Amino acid sequence: CALPIFSFTKEHRAQLEFVALERMGVSYSGALGNLIAATTEERQAARAVARGEEGVTLSAKREATVKAMEALTALNQQHEQTLKTGKEFAAVIQTVQQARSANAKDADALFDAYNKAIDQQSKLLSLVLDTSDLSLDPELESFYAMDASLVAAPEFAAAAGRLRGLIVTATVKGEVDDAMALDRKSTRLNSSHS
Repeated sequence: CALPIFSFTKEHRAQLEFVALERMGVSYSGALGNLIAATTEERQAARAVARGEEGVTLSAKREATVKAMEALTALNQQHEQTLKTGKEFAAVIQTVQQARSANAKDADALFDAYNKAIDQQSKLLSLVLDTSDLSLDPELESFYAMDASLVAAPEFAAAAGRLRGLIVTATVKGEVDDAMALDRKSTRLNSSHS
């Protein structure tokens, strides 16, 4: 009689550990998604300041990134051993610092430096999804929900920000004028509604 109870308890303990690990991954990934979004906005503001645009406040965007980094740091201190994030987390901090120390008057250098920081954040996200077993969820429906919210959304935000930066750079350099950009956007909108 003791063997079935032991087996039952052992199986449920493993399931509880799996759920706890997934919850840890969801919490960490959410904070990391916030950092990716804040860094993307900071990149946009830093480049606007470098181009001399008026009315842009970089300090507010940097403060949002600092708050997101503080939240992630707190979670990292709690879960670093379990999620094995030490090396990648240190690289996230380093690349954000490097982006902030890039030539503040060179929009292209800022773009490259912030892209490296965001790429490093994405690399940390992949690690967390793997070590928390979120990327291995056996339930297909929950895997797709996790993928959409924790992987696709931050990656889409980073890619959209990068694309915006490329368009702004091309426009500033005279490679694309505003009329061409609006015409292309209008064409895409019209074709998508057909």
